[in-house]
Amino acid sequence: MKKLEWLGASVIALLATAPVFAQSAPAEDDAIDTGEIIVTAQRQAQSLQEVPIAVSAFSGEQLDRQQIENASDLQLSLPNVTFTKGNFTGSSFTIRGIGDLCVGNSCDSATAIHLNGTPLIGTRLFETEYFDLERIEVLRGPQGTLFGRNATSGVVNFITAKPDLSGFKASGEAEYGNFNAYKIKGMVNAAISDSIGVRVAGFYLKRDGYTENLFNNRDVDGRETYAIRGSLRFQPTDTTTIDLLGYYFREDDNRARIQKQVCQRDPTGILGCLPNRLEFGATNNNSTFVGTLSSREFLSFNGIPASLGLGSLYGPDSNANFVNPANVRQVRTDFDPEYFTDEIQAQARIEQELGSLKLQATGFYQKTRIDSRQDYNLNVADRSQYATGLNTLAFLAGGGGGAALASYLAPVAAAIIPNGPNGDLCTSETETSGVGSFGGLKRCSPVTAEFDRSNGTNRTYSGELILTSDFDGAFNFLLGGIYVDSKTTEGDYYVNAFGIDYVSGILGSFTSLGAGLPPSFLGTPYFRNNALENSLKSYGIFGEAYVNIGEKLRITAGLRYNNDEKFSSARSTLASFLVPYGSTSAFSSPFVGSFDADPGRAGNQLTQDRKVSFSEYTGRFVADYKITDDNLLYASYSRGYKSGGINPPLQPIFAVPDAFAPEFVNAFEIGSKNVFANGKFTFNATVASATLSTCSGSVTFVHLQTGLPLTAAVPVLASVI
Repeated sequence: MKKLEWLGASVIALLATAPVFAQSAPAEDDAIDTGEIIVTAQRQAQSLQEVPIAVSAFSGEQLDRQQIENASDLQLSLPNVTFTKGNFTGSSFTIRGIGDLCVGNSCDSATAIHLNGTPLIGTRLFETEYFDLERIEVLRGPQGTLFGRNATSGVVNFITAKPDLSGFKASGEAEYGNFNAYKIKGMVNAAISDSIGVRVAGFYLKRDGYTENLFNNRDVDGRETYAIRGSLRFQPTDTTTIDLLGYYFREDDNRARIQKQVCQRDPTGILGCLPNRLEFGATNNNSTFVGTLSSREFLSFNGIPASLGLGSLYGPDSNANFVNPANVRQVRTDFDPEYFTDEIQAQARIEQELGSLKLQATGFYQKTRIDSRQDYNLNVADRSQYATGLNTLAFLAGGGGGAALASYLAPVAAAIIPNGPNGDLCTSETETSGVGSFGGLKRCSPVTAEFDRSNGTNRTYSGELILTSDFDGAFNFLLGGIYVDSKTTEGDYYVNAFGIDYVSGILGSFTSLGAGLPPSFLGTPYFRNNALENSLKSYGIFGEAYVNIGEKLRITAGLRYNNDEKFSSARSTLASFLVPYGSTSAFSSPFVGSFDADPGRAGNQLTQDRKVSFSEYTGRFVADYKITDDNLLYASYSRGYKSGGINPPLQPIFAVPDAFAPEFVNAFEIGSKNVFANGKFTFNATVASATLSTCSGSVTFVHLQTGLPLTAAVPVLASVI
């Protein structure tokens, strides 16, 4: 077992004055005003000051008052919590130093995100603005018993406002600001009868881009997004409550996924950027794989005329003359960002009181889509550096090197320089057939294009059943179970560049010529990490017992069994096999048999198919002592678990473990919650210590054809696409 020891102590205190005065941000375990805050940190309604967990809660009014409108704002009002957006359209909360370093379709988040207590997978909730929320709860530390999946660092639980059966209510607000920004929020609540109420809320946001693109004098990094949520509450009896929720969110704009970059340019082209200082330079393109593979030196080494090279590894690169604006709000790029995402959520919940027992059943459906493209270098290459190579290609394609060679190079020139070496340069689109420019699926412009694409579709079903007791005696309990079925399709990452098309055509043509094969290019003429399917099937059975020992001491003991099964079908391609010109699909090529997506299995496979399962026990133990009705001391131990996953196929292919191991956090916590002066002051403090570890002892890896285990222990590898 490999371990990374992490030890931290945090003592967080808050003295909150009356709400009519200016107030500081809420510290650990607290909200802003002195009114009683009800939370569901233990999956049942309790006063925040009585819950022996480090939790912060914000009511809807507090969110408005502090102008907390999204996840980036939320982190500014919370201690030891940070929020970041990733390059691949993902996002992450880090709590007490524990977050997400794993990038991939089978990676799980250390911070579990919930909506009304239901876990969300791949949610786009962080793209949207907060609106019509009852409250937000942030639980710190591993929640190893009650909450969803993989809560090794904590839980963020969004509680939506429910229909009010008392009558009609409505509210709205509008604002306008610079960059032509306007935002509208609204809510309408109606009581149809004494037992049925409906509520509809939404927002719309639009603004111009914050960043100026000096290449085309257009503004980028703008926003246009909206969301709408509808809720229905039905209370047929005093003991039965049915809640239905539907939600839709959409964004379609030119938001920038990659922000302005700084680089101290490496003149040697070895590192690209030097680590000595921050400058507004441009990466030396000779350090990139595109610059290397299209160089005179690389082509010459492979027996191809050096004059076909787009440049030299020892000469000026295509970024040598690029001027990167020194203003962080200015860029120069030939490819404006494209950003689209949407999400559908549907939730149904029934709560039934059965005397001293309450039964809660929840069903949930979620579908998300994401598709984003952007110039990953945020620059414009100097095509004059390519003049020698392009002129040579045009010359040879026109018969200058003989008819035989021309028959192999003419399709390359027709695809990527259709109007000659001084005309437009064409780059493959981010498309699924794998033929790109050589199948007519391309974008052409006077300058070379370089861009990437991150996209995917996810759908999730889940169901949860919870039974809680409310006995008069010293003993109570909570018992529950949850099942989650989630699938991601086309969870892809592309890298497209004119240089890749050029190399794919040149190398493919000379390879097929030398082997006496029909004129061919190398497919795919772009990098594509193609996740055809990633699926998750997970269930958990959990329970907690609460025992009062006398009037002041209470013991909580919880246990959870977790079972996760993951499947992945994927492949990674980059100029991997010959594809004859005229093909409509790279993978229907007669030469695709030379491609092996899975070196770990005998023979050549078109996909790498893997299945891995994890099963673990987690839980917590708490002792809390009530000194007075307003003063509470508690000590706890909790164990959190985040399942491992499957490493994607790599390009170029080299030996890596098929999977990476789960993560565990063992946390010890001592805390105190106190209210003074008849509720005018609150003082809460927590000291926490945790051990973060990864372990290879509980993974079953299965061969999909035989069903036999392939390995008993899987070492750790955090996979990065």
